[in-house]
Amino acid sequence: MLDKFLNRGSEEEKQRLLDTIAKLEKDNDNLRSRLSKREARAAEDPAKRQELEESLNKASTKIQVLEHELEVCRSQSSADMEEGLSETFKLSQKEALEFTDRLSSFNSGKEDLLTIYGSDGDQSALTEVPFPEFYKLINKDRTGNGFALFCDRGSQLLPGFVVIPPFPVESSFTSKGRSFDTAGISDLIGSERVAAFVLAHAGESYIGIADTGEVIHGELVRTGVKEKHSKGGWSQKRFERLREEDIRHHVEKVRESFDSMMNLHAGMADHLVLMGDRQLGEAITVNCSLKRIVRNTYIKPDRHCGEALKKEIWSSAWYRI
Repeated sequence: MLDKFLNRGSEEEKQRLLDTIAKLEKDNDNLRSRLSKREARAAEDPAKRQELEESLNKASTKIQVLEHELEVCRSQSSADMEEGLSETFKLSQKEALEFTDRLSSFNSGKEDLLTIYGSDGDQSALTEVPFPEFYKLINKDRTGNGFALFCDRGSQLLPGFVVIPPFPVESSFTSKGRSFDTAGISDLIGSERVAAFVLAHAGESYIGIADTGEVIHGELVRTGVKEKHSKGGWSQKRFERLREEDIRHHVEKVRESFDSMMNLHAGMADHLVLMGDRQLGEAITVNCSLKRIVRNTYIKPDRHCGEALKKEIWSSAWYRI
């Protein structure tokens, strides 16, 4: 199992991102083509204009989601290539527990196996890290979960590994010994937790509560949001105002559903995970006092995305350096 993870190179990750970008670009082009045809039909048949406008709005919203995902993909691909990280990979909860178990089995005749846990924003923990490229990695991390690092200071045979866990590192510490201290990361990955989550997009947002076993509550909230207008002048400003009103209405509707969900399951969740549009997510969850975790995801909001989001929330990002 360890060999399987060690052989996951950055080229594989880059190719995955490039394949995702190609697919999203194709989907985007298809949607734009359909949108153009629907606009022509709406102009030819006034009687069906209202029905087609609603369909156009939904298509436009999907295009905006795709464009956002494309930008995230391109940014991640470029960042990984620029930073020169030798390997990056994401592990599910089960895979991550298996991997940490393998790490814990390493033993050294000298006390030169270095373990560092760093809570979010702890600069003293960062100064203990012996890898210059690590700082770029931490600077681009948005989760606020901190990190754990494992490396062999006495040999070049074993690479260093950094993990961004699914939930926050509570306190920082550094240790050197004959084995790695993986108990903390195993607890963060495998302990029973309950998380509320929001996948926020203009026009379509998904809210839910989940634990490691199941999605306890999942709900898709959908409203009409007008398309972006790019013709300029007064017409563009008018459409922008209407779009802003639609987005405010969407936020209010999702917030109402989210607050109702949290009241129904009061005291159950211990963390709040925000995905999708961060600004919309913050507006939707303004009444929630739970600690926020920010996650990037390529998952689109639909009625069946709850299980995929749950898996995403409990996954962890690993880097070989």
